[in-house]
Amino acid sequence: MAEARKRLHEFAQGLGRQVPEALGCLEAGFNAATQFFAFPREHWTRIRSTNGLERLHGEVKRRTRSIGAFPDRDSALRLITAVALETAHVWADRRYLDMSLLNLGAQKVVAA
Repeated sequence: MAEARKRLHEFAQGLGRQVPEALGCLEAGFNAATQFFAFPREHWTRIRSTNGLERLHGEVKRRTRSIGAFPDRDSALRLITAVALETAHVWADRRYLDMSLLNLGAQKVVAA
């Protein structure tokens, strides 16, 4: 995180002066863009991508299109919930992230 802040400062002092709009955008989104630093380094490659959410969205879209028109909002919500639960079961069987690393990080924070 310190390196990211240093690079932001360097950019602001150099090219940022020539493109103040870009600098403003970068500064406004800096905290959101660097949230992944709060997680263990081993998780960074997985959490920087939205592929899992995009896959879920694509599956919901595919299933709702095949139905066509729903009789009411609740029936559409039931289908979407079923797709999300099915996906959650598939993801539960796979080890996407080692969650024990989060527990270790929390223990370090408590100990400090």
